Amino acid sequence: NLFTIDMIFSPIRIVSKLTRLQTLHINNIESKYVQKLLKYLVSLSCLSSLIIVIVDCVENKNKLYSRIFRLPVLKYCKVTMTKFIESEPLSIAINKYSSIEHLVINNGCYLDELISLLSYVPQLRHISLHDLYGTFIEQTESHSIVFNYLTHISINKTNMTFDELELLIRNHFPQIQRLYFSKNFDNEFLNANRWERLISSYMLQLRIFDFHCISSGYNQQNFQNLLDHFNSPFWIERQWFFTHHIRPTSIDSYNYMTIFSTNPYRRKYYTIYGENGDKYCSDDQKINLNTVHFVRIENIKAINDCNNYFPNVTELTLICKSIYENQIRLSSILNSILPLKQLTKLIFDIYHYRLTTIIELLYFTSNIHTLVLNCTSLCEASFIFILQYNKNFQLISKINKIFNLIILTECTFEVTKLLVNLCPQLQYLTINIKKDDFVRTLQFLLSKDSHCSRHLFSVCLQYISKNQILILNELIKSDKLFSHCFMKVTEHSSGNVYLWW
Repeated sequence: NLFTIDMIFSPIRIVSKLTRLQTLHINNIESKYVQKLLKYLVSLSCLSSLIIVIVDCVENKNKLYSRIFRLPVLKYCKVTMTKFIESEPLSIAINKYSSIEHLVINNGCYLDELISLLSYVPQLRHISLHDLYGTFIEQTESHSIVFNYLTHISINKTNMTFDELELLIRNHFPQIQRLYFSKNFDNEFLNANRWERLISSYMLQLRIFDFHCISSGYNQQNFQNLLDHFNSPFWIERQWFFTHHIRPTSIDSYNYMTIFSTNPYRRKYYTIYGENGDKYCSDDQKINLNTVHFVRIENIKAINDCNNYFPNVTELTLICKSIYENQIRLSSILNSILPLKQLTKLIFDIYHYRLTTIIELLYFTSNIHTLVLNCTSLCEASFIFILQYNKNFQLISKINKIFNLIILTECTFEVTKLLVNLCPQLQYLTINIKKDDFVRTLQFLLSKDSHCSRHLFSVCLQYISKNQILILNELIKSDKLFSHCFMKVTEHSSGNVYLWW
């Protein structure tokens, strides 16, 4: 909630009074507050865990890092910036160090920046990097800083070359025990022999190698030849096994290939790809799926070939072109691979589907608290009136626990009303309102007399035009219905407006 920071930290120095605070998680904070906030956090002698998600542009991210490194007892830190301006790296630390042991950076970082940052955290044991950029390898070679405590490294979506990765590991990370590495469209990373040489020479402590790589341009036979090298005694002795998925394109000789580790490694995410797409490099490798909490299904029919079960899954994402009841009974087939009643978040990312499909599935997923809908056609207009009086619809509206609804595609007034009626416990709504229905949809959502929206107090309006903002301002000023409503327009996104009351 973008309004929370205004209330809790107004004035912001109030945070310095929270002397026993140990964990602080601030989501969707604007950058103008961050520097002030960090200034007062220094006085908190118990703060050991900090998570910050910044929603607008950060002008100097290294200045922000330097303030974080001053927090006296911080052990875990996760920073996410949606946008930032490139700035000069921090100077190498000399006598000022941080107590951080686990660092997560969910935004772009260059190699020279990384080495400078890590010089401030000599006790670091775990690091996770999203979007690590290369091209500054000369800088990393000039600093012979060795991080002997760093044993767990996750590099996700990097544009580094293999040469740069090799230099980084050789010069700085001699004690790696666990490596997660994700890379797209660089065939050098499919060179199993080169990985063998790197691991044998510079990663002697490596116990876990978790690998995910997407490539293109190979035909199936050539790609299979590459995979065979990942099935040598070197990999088998270490119990490192891989599977692959081939996604054909309209060009016969041009396919998307994905190779990834099959070992469990406490992995929380699992993807079920298309029909007959997955093949194991080792037929006898057993996958422990007890650790999986997030399942993503890209082809419903592929579930029939899935011999795995996900007993602890809490989040399910469905991604496919269409689902119709006459083709498949979705709840039955899903229940064969995971316990539907255990789900708390459900994401529909489907090109075409009927709302009755969702209603049927919600009947078996009574513990869902977050529902995400992304499709081109939510509901046929002729079904809307009928659905409201459907017995299943009325029953589900009484038993479901959904308090967070996110509708990512354009939504009419009728569909909005139907979905809100379906979710009477709704508190948070993110919606893209059809332009012609803008005013009456808002009047419905903010009505004090509406029984179905009585718990609703936060709405995010997506893709709002300047003209709609003017209309909204006029409504707030003139209509008593909106007199209790606060509004905030974010600068970081494509015209998002937040309402809170």
